[in-house]
Amino acid sequence: MTVSSVNSNISINEFVSSGLDKIDTMGKALDARMDAISSSTEELSQEDLLQLQYEMGQYQALLSALNSTVSALQSQMKEMANSIR
Repeated sequence: MTVSSVNSNISINEFVSSGLDKIDTMGKALDARMDAISSSTEELSQEDLLQLQYEMGQYQALLSALNSTVSALQSQMKEMANSIR
C-alpha cells in the first residue's frame, strides 16, 4: 500500500464529537449505575464492585485518551500558527 492510496482526510470535529458522545453515553450509564447502587438496600457483591471498577476505568481511559489527543492537536495548531508568522 502506498501513501497516496491512504485517505488523508481527517475530520477533527467528527473525531472530537464522536469522543464526546461516547463519554456522554458512558457517563450517563455510570450515573444510572451509581444511582441504582445508592438506592439499593442490598450489599454489593465482589463481582459487582469489580465490574463497576472496570467500567469506571474504561471511562477514565477514554477521557484521558481524548484529552491527550486534543492537547496534542492544540499544540500542533499552535506550532503551525507560529510558523506562519
